[in-house]
Parts: sequence; structure tokens; C-alpha cells
Amino acid sequence: MARRLLVIELDALGFLQAERAGTSYLEEGDYISRFLEFVLQEQNFRELVWVEASQPWWSILLGRGGTPCRIERSLEAARRSRDDLGRACMKGWQLLFVVNKALLETTEFLATAQYRVVTKTDLGSGKAGDILPHFPTRSRVTECLQSLQVDSNQTVVLFAHDADPVFLIAQQES
Repeated sequence: MARRLLVIELDALGFLQAERAGTSYLEEGDYISRFLEFVLQEQNFRELVWVEASQPWWSILLGRGGTPCRIERSLEAARRSRDDLGRACMKGWQLLFVVNKALLETTEFLATAQYRVVTKTDLGSGKAGDILPHFPTRSRVTECLQSLQVDSNQTVVLFAHDADPVFLIAQQES
């Protein structure tokens, strides 16, 4: 039986919302910088996954599909590619970060980084907050997520375009 995955969508506070909350407004780059600082700490990093790894031009011409799920498990390699990770987060829908934090802890961290929960839904439900409709090849994303051995103490994080919204994906609690 396949694991049921919960998807939580979080939005960043807008300028007026931040002002009303008595906090300073953050630009998109600031959100990403804070998140990368968090995830690239040894106790938090598990791995990151490029959802659709780049492929050589000749492979595209021959009509071969891209390679799903290029996984990077080296923290040092991830730290060296921090600028690339930041650009991918800004572009959105490219990286899955697996963090060694339970869903509640990850949600709380993002709340301190001025995000708020908007929706909760099951992966593949087709309801608001489901990530699958945003991908042209849904089966690749599903394959990537199912191949990750994420337990209840880990959360998958996905940035949409310009770091707003952010999606948290975790095992469904029984």
C-alpha cells in the first residue's frame, strides 16, 4: 500500500500583513536566504532532490525524457552550490529539500520566517494546495516523492516561484 502524504501550503506575509503583525517585510531573496541557512545546517540537512535533473541537448533532440530525481546527499556539495539552490528556489518547482525536522517543527520555523499555513490536503487530491497540478509530468514528481524514505521526523520542502508559496510534504499522521 502506498504511503499517504500530506501537503501543507504556506504563504509569505505581504507588506501590509507584516506591518500589522509588527514585523519587517521580507523580500523573496530574504526568505530563501533564511531557509537555506536553516536547511544547510548539519542537524537539519538530509538531502536535496532536483525534481527533473538537467539533461544533455542531444538527449532532448533524441526525444529521451529527463532523469527524474537527481539526489544530493552531501551537505558540503549542497553548501558549495548554495547560489544555484537560491536561484532554483526563486524559479520554483525544481528542488525538494528533505530536512531532519518533523512537520510541526518545520512549520514553526517557517512561521518565524513570516509564513502562515493556508491549506492542508492530501498529495494527488486535486484540491487547493495539491502540488501535482503544477508539474507537467506528475508521475515523475510522485516517483521522486515515493522513492524518498521520509519518516515522521522528516519533512520535504518545495518552493514555488519567488518563494511564495512554500509547500511542506510529510507522511500522513495516523
